[in-house]
Amino acid sequence: MFPPIGLSLFSFGYLGGFSRKEEERACPAISLAQLIDLAQIHGLSGIEIPLVRCIPDFSPVALSQLKERLAANRFFLSIDAEVIDEDSFSDILKAASESGERFVRAKLSKTLGGNRYLTGLDPGEWFAGTVRRLKRAAALARQWKLSIAIENHQDVTSEELVRLIEEIGSDTLKVNLDTGSVLATCEDPVKFAETVGPYLQNIHLKDYRLVRGLHGFRLVRCALGSGVVDFDRIFRAVRARASSDVRASIELGAVVAREVHWQKPAYWRAYPSRAAAELAGFLEIFSDQIESDTAAWQTPWEQGQSHEAKEQIELKELFMSVEFLKSLGAPVSPRLARPLVSLAEISSHKTAEVC
Repeated sequence: MFPPIGLSLFSFGYLGGFSRKEEERACPAISLAQLIDLAQIHGLSGIEIPLVRCIPDFSPVALSQLKERLAANRFFLSIDAEVIDEDSFSDILKAASESGERFVRAKLSKTLGGNRYLTGLDPGEWFAGTVRRLKRAAALARQWKLSIAIENHQDVTSEELVRLIEEIGSDTLKVNLDTGSVLATCEDPVKFAETVGPYLQNIHLKDYRLVRGLHGFRLVRCALGSGVVDFDRIFRAVRARASSDVRASIELGAVVAREVHWQKPAYWRAYPSRAAAELAGFLEIFSDQIESDTAAWQTPWEQGQSHEAKEQIELKELFMSVEFLKSLGAPVSPRLARPLVSLAEISSHKTAEVC
């Protein structure tokens, strides 16, 4: 059995409006209605959105209307709350509860590339501070009868996630597994999934290429199945260890490569020490699949290509990802024979009206 698979707005770094240069801000960005349409015509089962971005006033009316649209297509809604102690977090919990959701996804920080050493905190300081923050967040979540699915957003190891859950309580704290971001903490995605499996609530399906960088390696965006993540084994681990109510969403990587500074001693001092055997899985992936620093790795956004080129590649990567999941036997039923080349094409491929 596979979990139901939806589409995250974060798959579209450019089209979603997350990575825009000043001169690109006037170019069309994907709307919430278009995200629903894209999920529908690619045969997916729901959507995942950052609520503060899509419905910034947390309007109960707007949320109710959205839920009605999704219910018409038997779609699920997963809500992203971003960093747990931002000002909007409490309001997002309230809105999620009132809209009938059972969890929100959240992240612990905005650290990228696994480079937690940049915070200046040692592992003990980081853990103690995180526990304090999570206790406050968990108390709020319990008021609204919600769980918080903490994402390994390139800033936390599997061992630390399990320790945090044991400290706070598995009734409220769960895991949002990001299959690609595991690589930022130099872990094997399959082993990570096995470790956090009993606490899984949500999965971000993400793949990366690994390309040598100045201080380590770059995490380079790609379609699912085009990078180093072994999704077949991850799905098997999820089936063996996770509960039956886990969800997943396609969430392709950022359009800007993240460099993991694992060659710096400071990188390792920011995390709990690990035995060599614990690194074996990642080191095997690295040695077998690392690409030379001369490999072509920049995305169309990094290359400064046209709006049309960036739009086309993001839609193509979505299509390729769905086709890959279909090849694994995942519950996706795409209605397209080829990738869309623009958002304007959506209307010609819709097979049912989306309110």
